[in-house]
Amino acid sequence: MSKNLYPELPSHLLESFSSTPTTLERLTANSEGAITGWAFTGGKIPVVHSMQEITKSVRTEFDAISQAGQWAFSPSGLPISVMTGKLAGDRAIKAVKQARNG
Repeated sequence: MSKNLYPELPSHLLESFSSTPTTLERLTANSEGAITGWAFTGGKIPVVHSMQEITKSVRTEFDAISQAGQWAFSPSGLPISVMTGKLAGDRAIKAVKQARNG
């Protein structure tokens, strides 16, 4: 299809890739290649699942340890994984600054 609609497109590509649910299952260990960490099957989700409380999703039972990624918040996916990574990083930087300043 791209050859018919955009015949010049291949000459402008530097790299390309494709993924299938099998690829995602292999790379993420998500059941059947799901694109989110937690299933929407009802029942209680054991992580923060309110966008207003997403900053709490990086906290763990141990103050010096943060978590991030697809299992830290629901619903998840790439954007949430990036966001929780940023939040966890910010939390670590804040802790280091507080430790330095006593």
